[in-house]
Amino acid sequence: MDSGREYTSIEFETYLCREGIHHQLTAPHTSAQNRKAEHCHHMIMNRACAILSNANLPPSLWCKCIRAARYLKNITTTRTLRNKTPYEAWYNKCPNVSHLHKLGCKAWVFIMDNNPKIYNRSVQCVLVGYYDN
Repeated sequence: MDSGREYTSIEFETYLCREGIHHQLTAPHTSAQNRKAEHCHHMIMNRACAILSNANLPPSLWCKCIRAARYLKNITTTRTLRNKTPYEAWYNKCPNVSHLHKLGCKAWVFIMDNNPKIYNRSVQCVLVGYYDN
């Protein structure tokens, strides 16, 4: 952590203390001191860029692509965890991936209201990510 404000807030420090985590910061503007975090960040950004490009999504959906890339990373196997997923390492069970579809594909969103049966009950959209829960 390069002493960025997102890592030095009182709430974050309190959380770390409560969980028994010793917090160490690196010198500002020295990403080489935190190689693993920087590599992970770079990989997620590259994946988000690929998602944005492949799905022909507008740049305004960049944050959604980053969230999707992070989500997919957490349910994808890695050599570091001996071909387990981060999800599997954390929850001790394999993630359910049956809900995955190609990002950028057509998706239909159900509208919950009291419209008469003759009205449309869904709207066509584009799949841009996954809900974490």
